[in-house]
Amino acid sequence: MRFFNLLKTKKANSTPLLDFEVVSWSKHEDEISALIDEMTKNDAFSKEYSTTIVPCFIKPEPNNEFDKDALQVLVICPNSIGKWHNIGYVPSELCLSVKSALKYVKEGSYYWRCKMSYTKVSGTKFYIELKPSIYAK
Repeated sequence: MRFFNLLKTKKANSTPLLDFEVVSWSKHEDEISALIDEMTKNDAFSKEYSTTIVPCFIKPEPNNEFDKDALQVLVICPNSIGKWHNIGYVPSELCLSVKSALKYVKEGSYYWRCKMSYTKVSGTKFYIELKPSIYAK
């Protein structure tokens, strides 16, 4: 089940806060398995049941054969210096909103974070949030 919310902040510029579930993650099962193995080895995740926050990066993928506006969602194990893993994509109906939010991430006033959860019943899920940075100028 996919969800998303568009909320307004209290800032004068009304920067939207976005949250959504990553889509097409099933196409990236090898990357997700590698991420979970790395996180398990580094005591950052449990294969039994776990919920954790991991660093997240959203990157345009202009050479995507299905959608020129596609945005990849990449995450990294927080306890290692491993590689960034492509875990899926921003839902297509949110790509324009997310692209406009990328400028706030680049300037450092907001950041993306990924809430990663796993249960034996529902498997691995990835929820992305745009959060205000405490380091904003």
